[in-house]
Amino acid sequence: MRIIKLSPTDDEMHTREDVLAFFQQKLRDPERDGKFGLSPAKGRMAGIRAGTLLLFTYQTECMFLARAATGIIHDDDPEYPAYFQVDPSSIERVGSSLQHFEDALKKAKLRDKNLVKSRAWPQLPPRAEAFALDYFSAWRHRRVLFVRLGWMWRYHGSLPGDERPIGGGGYNKDEIGHELYNFYPVQSKLYGYFQPHMAADRTALERIESHATAKDFLTNVTVVFVAKRPGGTQVIIGWYHHATLYRELGPTVPSRPQSHSVYRCVAKVRDAVLLPDKERQFQIPRHKGGFGQTNVCYPLDTGGNQKVQTWITEALSYVAGYQGENLLTNPTADANDDMAADFEAALRGGTGQGFRVNAEDRKALEEYGMEQAEAYFRKKGYAVEDVSRTESFDFLCRKGTSELRIEVKATTTDGNTILLPPNEANLAARNDGKSVLFVLHSIRLENGRASGGRQRVLWPWRFSWDNAKPTGYVYQLPPENRTTPRFVRPYV
Repeated sequence: MRIIKLSPTDDEMHTREDVLAFFQQKLRDPERDGKFGLSPAKGRMAGIRAGTLLLFTYQTECMFLARAATGIIHDDDPEYPAYFQVDPSSIERVGSSLQHFEDALKKAKLRDKNLVKSRAWPQLPPRAEAFALDYFSAWRHRRVLFVRLGWMWRYHGSLPGDERPIGGGGYNKDEIGHELYNFYPVQSKLYGYFQPHMAADRTALERIESHATAKDFLTNVTVVFVAKRPGGTQVIIGWYHHATLYRELGPTVPSRPQSHSVYRCVAKVRDAVLLPDKERQFQIPRHKGGFGQTNVCYPLDTGGNQKVQTWITEALSYVAGYQGENLLTNPTADANDDMAADFEAALRGGTGQGFRVNAEDRKALEEYGMEQAEAYFRKKGYAVEDVSRTESFDFLCRKGTSELRIEVKATTTDGNTILLPPNEANLAARNDGKSVLFVLHSIRLENGRASGGRQRVLWPWRFSWDNAKPTGYVYQLPPENRTTPRFVRPYV
């Protein structure tokens, strides 16, 4: 598989609209017959032959998949002395960003080098090609609906600190929204609620599947749940795969309070994902062309035509390729972040400046610390790769034959004490000379923005268990021996 990076400097591709026209019209023209010209440098590369899978990108957006009809052919054109032919019948519009595709490859351990920053046309091995076909086709044939909810952490009933949905529509201002139980399992199933357009309190199934005008429900629908973080951005918080979606309300949910027994979609727990707070990072735009004012966003417009907004295809590719934590299968996935927030608050409290770092502040601290650490090691001449999503450390740094594992900690405290999850501590305890601890301490936090700070670098990091103190265990209670859930009365 070859990734072909198109550029605005190419004669026929100055704009994104030019790229669309080039692939949808010019390459399909019988006179051109898929001919794709190559510069002298590109004409000398190897790895393209008949049948090669090609991913065409433009300014980091994945645009088209196609197959090569020939290998590289040389001719006497002075400007483009080589070319290959694309099979016009294989050209297929896809969506995603190259960064998201790269992240998915790294999570699947199929690629460790940077795709986005590479100036070359990267070549991927056969296993990555098979993954790419699944990745880009996962959203193509799937029925999908985006719905907006009020913000909650668990959607598991009314719990202390998570009593009711925040935002998500006028109903939630005075009442407790029915999405309260969207991720509360009942006999291995989840029953989800959302509020469609208030003027038409029903789901327009024909805007998901054009032939569903007379249907009362659709099966095999992916329902993507979106919520606005309090005081923050609008993000994906979870989804149901293979859901049954009703035009009207579904039958009454067993074992739920009568006031919250209604639902509009149902899926098996095994086919659903509820993202931990740290993973709720995929932003959904609210401007024109994004997720509008209503609480549902259909893939088809009112005329039955497929919407072509980039954010929709990127979101679907993200959902299809997600391999991170799931609160439904690991209810303690957020535990380390909660511990870090409480730990930091306790340390700051000892100096009389205590406050609890919220999720937005935590993210700002982490991003700021990572930026400073990356700049530090690049200045030292290292090639720096962010592996924080797939490894138990943050950066892998290389220079010649030297290789370092960098653990980054960013804190508003004096930095004399940091919190290490067990996996990070166990890795550092190898003491093989490759671990480095980069601490950025005494950071200032104002309105969610981090600044300042002082660096302390332990290089190499000689970890000692004598300096480590256990802070406790995450204990999950055994299941209660009853068939009906216990409900907590919400605070008023």
